[in-house]
Amino acid sequence: MIEAAGGRAAYVPVDVRHWEEVDRAYKEAVAAVGALGIVVIAAGILGGYGQGQGYGATSVDPLALAYYRYARAMNGIGENGEQVFNRPDLGTETRHEAVDRSLLLFEPGYIVTKAFASGDGLV
Repeated sequence: MIEAAGGRAAYVPVDVRHWEEVDRAYKEAVAAVGALGIVVIAAGILGGYGQGQGYGATSVDPLALAYYRYARAMNGIGENGEQVFNRPDLGTETRHEAVDRSLLLFEPGYIVTKAFASGDGLV
């Protein structure tokens, strides 16, 4: 569908339980289509799991969760900063929206405060 509409797509199967495979899949996808605008994660859909089913009980690694949240926060700040400072082709309104999105990241309950909270007690 994506390619039929003139876009580029890559199917890269990966077992998300293994970081090396996730890293490999990302590199393969970038090599196949260039910079990624959208990444669709459909973990477990090929395993025959229905809604509400899965791998069963699991635990969350607090350090991995903190890392993910900090990485997500930095990614959001970087993407918005790119629009504000490095995209002279964008209009003033778009740049103001990027600033607003950056500020929102720091609001209570959003990713920056979640990142700080998930790091509590890890040191």
